[in-house]
Amino acid sequence: MRWWYIFREWIAQLVFRGREDRALEDEMRFHIDMESRKLVASGLDEVEARRLAHLRFGGTDRTRQRVREERGTRWLEDVGSDVRHGVRLLRRAPGFSAGAIAALALGIGASTAAWSLFDGVLLRPLPWADAHEIVELRELGEGRRFFPSYPNFSDWRDRSRTLSAVVAAQTMGSHAIEGPSGPARAQVLAVTRGFFETIGPPLTLGRAFTDVENVPGGPPVVMVSHAFWRTQLGAPPDLSGTRVRLFGEDREVVGVAPADHRFVVDGDILYPAEQIPGTVRGAHAYRVFGRLGEGVDVERAREELDGIAAAIQEEFPGESQAERVEVRVVQDVLLGPQRRPLGLLLGAAALVLLVVAVNVGSMVLARGTDRLPELGVRSSLGASRGRITRQLLFESLCLAVVGGVLGVATAWAFVRGAAALAPEVIPRIDAVSIDGRVLAFAVVVSLGTTLLFGLVPALRLSAAAPGIAGAARGTTRGARGWGLLLAVESSLAVVLLVGAALMLATVGRIVSAPPNWDPEGVLEVAYGVPNGLFQSEAEFVAFVEGMIEEAGAVSGVESVGVANFTPLGAGNYTAPASDPTRAENPEIYSGWRVVSEGYFEALRIPIVRGRAFAPDETDAALVNAALAARLWPGEDPIGKSVTNNFHDGDPFRVVGVVADAGDWRWNGDDQTEMYVPWRAARDPEFVFNMRLLVRSADGDPQSIGAAVGARLREFAPRVPWDVGTLSGALGDTAADRRFLSAVLATFAGAGGLVALVGIFGVVAYTVGRRRRELGVRMALGARGSRVRSEILGGLAASIVPGVIVGLVVAAALSRLLAALLWGVSPLDPRVYGGVALVFMAAALLAGDVPARRGARTDPAVVLREE
Repeated sequence: MRWWYIFREWIAQLVFRGREDRALEDEMRFHIDMESRKLVASGLDEVEARRLAHLRFGGTDRTRQRVREERGTRWLEDVGSDVRHGVRLLRRAPGFSAGAIAALALGIGASTAAWSLFDGVLLRPLPWADAHEIVELRELGEGRRFFPSYPNFSDWRDRSRTLSAVVAAQTMGSHAIEGPSGPARAQVLAVTRGFFETIGPPLTLGRAFTDVENVPGGPPVVMVSHAFWRTQLGAPPDLSGTRVRLFGEDREVVGVAPADHRFVVDGDILYPAEQIPGTVRGAHAYRVFGRLGEGVDVERAREELDGIAAAIQEEFPGESQAERVEVRVVQDVLLGPQRRPLGLLLGAAALVLLVVAVNVGSMVLARGTDRLPELGVRSSLGASRGRITRQLLFESLCLAVVGGVLGVATAWAFVRGAAALAPEVIPRIDAVSIDGRVLAFAVVVSLGTTLLFGLVPALRLSAAAPGIAGAARGTTRGARGWGLLLAVESSLAVVLLVGAALMLATVGRIVSAPPNWDPEGVLEVAYGVPNGLFQSEAEFVAFVEGMIEEAGAVSGVESVGVANFTPLGAGNYTAPASDPTRAENPEIYSGWRVVSEGYFEALRIPIVRGRAFAPDETDAALVNAALAARLWPGEDPIGKSVTNNFHDGDPFRVVGVVADAGDWRWNGDDQTEMYVPWRAARDPEFVFNMRLLVRSADGDPQSIGAAVGARLREFAPRVPWDVGTLSGALGDTAADRRFLSAVLATFAGAGGLVALVGIFGVVAYTVGRRRRELGVRMALGARGSRVRSEILGGLAASIVPGVIVGLVVAAALSRLLAALLWGVSPLDPRVYGGVALVFMAAALLAGDVPARRGARTDPAVVLREE
């Protein structure tokens, strides 16, 4: 049980150290007093007896040391002594301590914040029962991935035995509703029976759709999202009597979806999908999810579904494009796209931490070099190299502990700020917190940072302190590594700055230069027409024409157009387009745009051949260059026929070809588009929820926004109108890259600033150490400008190799960023050259301040001091 005795002594020494020391002193005093009384009794006088008793006892200091070694607590006392000594030294140098602690708080805070996001978003399981069993299904065929069609989903659900449940959801777009708060627009999401039971999150309130409700002809019921229930309905605790008007009919609200259902599929109003089931196998509009059966893995489910897809193609030749079925765990589907950007943030934070470690290490080394005489005296008095190294490490640990505490506070503020500023950018960010796992990471990072910035200086300084003479010699040897420290700091900072610059350039390109269309100066007015508002087609046509006329009559408006989707709506409505007049009739999946003749002028989309359709044409169409090249390669498309299944096979006559006005998110893939007149749309859904696009003559959409909105609300008060800017919508599509670039820029800016401060400190320190030399040289006739140039030349000799290495490393790592870039090459010479020039200029400016001070050294003052 010796271990229990030692442990008890450790606790007693930590908690009751004073009491234990007093007991030891009393015991030693008792033994000495007893021996002294014996000697007095033998005839010695009291003073001599006391002296001899002390000699026979062997010395109290030695006895204290032996008792503490026997108890196993001496190391605790040494640690306490080192900590107290380190705190005293830091308090005696407040400037050094504040600078080092601030840098450490920045580095540890950045690392902890990045880890909290990476861990909270990617590593923790989804908060649903057996989330690892939930999979998403996609169709694979013709070299492409598709959202499934309803008929294929229905067959998968009926025939699969490896999946215990299969459910689907379809985004139906934005529709006009009327609720307790009045008319509004809401995103409608259709879900099949068993959707929430399969996905798993419990409902906030009420119930899900029953099997009786989710069938054709079922009763008029809906569910609402948690946000809609709270903001539009006032968060009633009881849904009895709560109704909303959708699709021209009052519908009872039976349930409130979980707060995080938007994480899977988005929607404000949830509609029973099987009341209006799809019938076309080529209409790829559903997201399909399944739950693996007991003991079934993904590969087994994929093999079964591939067989079902092949059987469907045999039963319905030419109707289903699904040759195989992709099966992926839903956590990988939903969170997989975040793996690269969050990993990059974690890597960038690690680089910031390395910059901080090098910077603080140089500060500790410089301060320790000035303490070499002190360390030499301690070595001469018997302190071993290990004892001196341990003391120096504990001084560094005191810095890291305080920096770590402040770093955790910094990380907490960063995570809360990120959740508030970008709640839709990173899934699950609202659930990220600074918990025990994150705190454990912060502790490990703090200890690791202590080794990074404290171990090398401690070893070098302890080696240079065998004596005062050796300490003096160690000053020269220690100065040889300053250039290497500067090079390392520079290379790390350049890697960070290049990555941030590439991401900032990407965001700049996205928001300023979309291909072949111009969003600047354009209002985007979204609206929804309530069902039953118009009694005839003529009334609706008059409404659209009146809407365009009212907006165009506002002072300052240059042009007006309408469309079901802007170029940012890539793939929302796609259908196979073909030329029905050809024997060989290839079908090209193409976007389908319902537009007015003013659409192209409002967005400044150039018509490269032919013309726009006239206001009274309903059989004319325009195609973009990508679709023309694929349907009629090498031929003139003007006058050709084109059709798709949105028009029951009725052909359109091609009257013009427009430039490829695409969505940047397609990343260079062909974005084929077909444009038809809004008067030709067969399904009112496509024109009841279009967008009005209004271009301002002066290029500022805000100058006309209020007037256009007021005029439209006066024109149709029952219609909900949402006025925004198209450039703002374009910026929203890049929200994830904008967030990533902002964080990378923050990290890079912090790392660059720490590096520049480190450069300033190192140059200032070396100039200070060379003060005597510079004074002698100035006394011998050296000019200040030459001294300054020499100092800056030495700085450049250290910085330039570091910058070159940083550029090479950045180029090697740029492939990790390539998938996130757009319009910018990962090896863009302008970015690399700009970063190198700016950083070197900033570094020379940082070093110029102490260089000027060194060049103004007064030789008389230096010689007098000598």
